[in-house]
Amino acid sequence: MSAPQTSRWRRSRRVLVRGALLIGAVMAVVLAIDIGAFAAGLRRVGYGSERFYSYSPALGLDHRPHARGAWYAYKDGTRTHVSINSHGFPDIDRTIAKNRPRIALLGDGTAAFWEVEREQRAQHVMERMLNGEVEVLNFALRGAGTDQEFIRYTTQVVQFSPDIAVLLICVNNFAINVMTGFKPYFVLDSSAPGGIRLEGVPVRAREAGRGFSARRLLEHSFTLRTLKYSLLGVETHFRDDGPLDEHFELRPFKQAYDAEDDRRLELFERLLAAFASYSREKRIRLLVVEGLYRPALDEAMRRRVVSAYGDRFDFDKVSKLLAQHGATAGYEFLSLPRLVRERALDVRRLMHAEDTTHLNAEGVRVFASAVIEKLRDLGWLENGAEWPPVAEGQ
Repeated sequence: MSAPQTSRWRRSRRVLVRGALLIGAVMAVVLAIDIGAFAAGLRRVGYGSERFYSYSPALGLDHRPHARGAWYAYKDGTRTHVSINSHGFPDIDRTIAKNRPRIALLGDGTAAFWEVEREQRAQHVMERMLNGEVEVLNFALRGAGTDQEFIRYTTQVVQFSPDIAVLLICVNNFAINVMTGFKPYFVLDSSAPGGIRLEGVPVRAREAGRGFSARRLLEHSFTLRTLKYSLLGVETHFRDDGPLDEHFELRPFKQAYDAEDDRRLELFERLLAAFASYSREKRIRLLVVEGLYRPALDEAMRRRVVSAYGDRFDFDKVSKLLAQHGATAGYEFLSLPRLVRERALDVRRLMHAEDTTHLNAEGVRVFASAVIEKLRDLGWLENGAEWPPVAEGQ
């Protein structure tokens, strides 16, 4: 090697060494800050499905019994403690045998209430409002569709002998119910009981992700997360930059449904009818509650929706459809969106600042008080309340 080549090689090596030392120093600083944040309780260990969930051949994914950790799905650093009980439900430990009347809460992540701390979650708020005279158990499964919730209801929840079932539904269930491949699902079949047939069981286990993930490193580092969101800022999870027909939450509010919308609605309604039929069979009183969707109630977000997709929406449509269906299928119905409108509540004060479907502590209190008020109006909380008669044709 000639002298000039040797000199260039040495300079290149010095640059590489200095670069490596600089990268190493930066990583060491990040690691030191992360360790300090962990010691101070700021490091949000536990985010991700691997801590709280495990494969289930019946449901696809189910909670892992005894799992514990911190939940921090939000960019602003919000974190809450989550614990799964011995039965695999997001609640404190409960016994199968009961010693007082029971209410079962069902639904997806909007009914798990992980956005608030344990004592602020609806099951505990409702128990306090009812002076401990009624036990309220939470059987929600984050990410579940109405199909998975129905399977959970008939195979697991019923073992706890609830007197009342409260099913909190999210508007994205319309889309999740038709998804296949990673969960059980129902298809429309006029020859099957209730007009639906279960398929996709047992669910095949999905392969775990392998290899290094820069995104995973970013999301699990307190320092890098803080830096990222300090630079990029924090917004709601709402997006209006994709096709309307691929939008989970907005699509059901279309004024004019196409054939696929009608199929999704029919499947959803048949699943709710199955809930109602099974509840009557087991003499469980069923209340279906429509959850909140912020863009349907927040004037600024509604304008943003119309600007992106045109004036094609009826933001009371889902409430109307469910109220009509409940009257024919035989379940009681409570619309939180209509309650918010009637009482002139500010939906922004009821939801996490970054979220469009999940409630904050104030929103949970509104949900809990509205449900209890509805149950009292129905007479379901009275001692010795008689089983409600089934309407004609049901």
